[in-house]
Amino acid sequence: MDLLHSGLPDPDFREETLPGIARNAIGADLGYPEKSFPDHPRLHCFGATFVSLTLNGDLRGCIGSLVPVRPLAEDIRENARSAAFRDPRFFPVTVHEWKAMKIGISLVSPLEPFLFTDLDDLVRQISEKREGLLLKWEHRSATYLPEVWDMISDPCQFLSELLKKGQIPPDARPPGLMAFRYTSTLIEEV
Repeated sequence: MDLLHSGLPDPDFREETLPGIARNAIGADLGYPEKSFPDHPRLHCFGATFVSLTLNGDLRGCIGSLVPVRPLAEDIRENARSAAFRDPRFFPVTVHEWKAMKIGISLVSPLEPFLFTDLDDLVRQISEKREGLLLKWEHRSATYLPEVWDMISDPCQFLSELLKKGQIPPDARPPGLMAFRYTSTLIEEV
């Protein structure tokens, strides 16, 4: 059973502890002391997460993992540091930004492959459930979390933008082009 469906504890744990772990990791790298949070067995289960940072409603960093390779708490810490200091789209987060930014944690389900014949077929399939999408082609890959559907609601545009993001040619086809779906549970800082 994956972390998403294994029953995380009460909302206080989700809404305070998980984003708090991320905030602490970033703050520690900025020289602030870390707070401690109650330990919970779920923090030691392997989990895949994305950490998204926003400042005044604008994306300020987003890095994550799609495959669980480490315990949940460690995955959140590492992805938070990466989102704050190593997202190539942004300069490293400053202390001032850290104090004002909002943190979101997306708990990611296991990947499931799409079976599709061409991009039109893939567009039809992704428009049904509006899940997260991972594309792989040769040595390139790109993903959009399910939350991106709130910003790009048209399935054709969603796929087109994701192909651009991954620098994948718009005429790429299976079997070279692979696609995977996933869901996520977004936990935002209160």
